[in-house]
Order: sequence, then structure tokens, then C-alpha cells
Amino acid sequence: METTHSIWGVEDNEVLKPMNLNNTNIINSILFESSSDDEDGTYPLVMHYTNLINKIDSEGTNAWLNRLVSKSRRIDFLNIDYGICEIIRESKYANNAIIKFKNPIKIQIELIGETPVIIEVSEISGQFIHEYYWTRKGRQNKVANGFEIWFNIKKYLK
Repeated sequence: METTHSIWGVEDNEVLKPMNLNNTNIINSILFESSSDDEDGTYPLVMHYTNLINKIDSEGTNAWLNRLVSKSRRIDFLNIDYGICEIIRESKYANNAIIKFKNPIKIQIELIGETPVIIEVSEISGQFIHEYYWTRKGRQNKVANGFEIWFNIKKYLK
């Protein structure tokens, strides 16, 4: 049985196994985004990456969430289509959200002995958080060279 801790593995019908990392805010979490300043196609200029990192640093993870909304739908920041799921928030500045999957997904919630306990869910609630990381190969040294967006699962709803 293949397990994954990222939202992209769920697309390939892998069982989602939320991640716990010591000494971080990543507790029972799913990886949504991992991005770094050396991605030429995503950030043609270092300035584009630096602006985003500064915005995330000052406004929080909702700055990344608001970027997901297409320019034609700027009115609706609360319901974001993210491919296999929909992200529903209470306000434009909220990091708390409900994620509704278009098809139920399998999540490993614990182990009993060596046997995984797997449930099927179509909705989870929680909070988006971000973590920074530094690398030696970055294109600049003024801000973190990369960031990750995680979703901390608080409840399995349906």
C-alpha cells in the first residue's frame, strides 16, 4: 500500500498519511505546496519570489491562498477550486478552512500494531500554515530560499 503526505499523491489514488514533524507546527498535516526561489518558470525574477515571501511573512498563509484565485474570479476568495478539492474559507484573511474532495479519499489515521487504520473521507477541516527553508543553491540570500504550505487537519468531517 502506497502512502503519501502530499495532496498530489491523492490524485494517484494513494492513501493519505498526514505528516508530523518534531519541533515544528506541522502536526497531522498535508503538504499543499513546496516552492523555492530557483524555479525559473514560476519566478522569472528573484523580485517576484521575494515579493511573495514578504507578503506571506506579513499577511500569513492567506496571501498564498488568495493567489490561487483566478483574476476573473477575484470577487470570490472564499471558495477556491484546487483541482481534486475545493478550499472553503470564512473570510479572505482566514487561514482556517474546510477542504471538500470531489471524490472521497482514503486517510491513514493511526496504526494498531503494524496494521494501518484507514478511513474514507470527503471533507476535512483545519488550518493552513507555512514553513520556510534555506538552501545553499538559492538565487538570493535576503529571505528564505523556499517555503512550504501545509494544512493541519483538525477534524475529519464526512
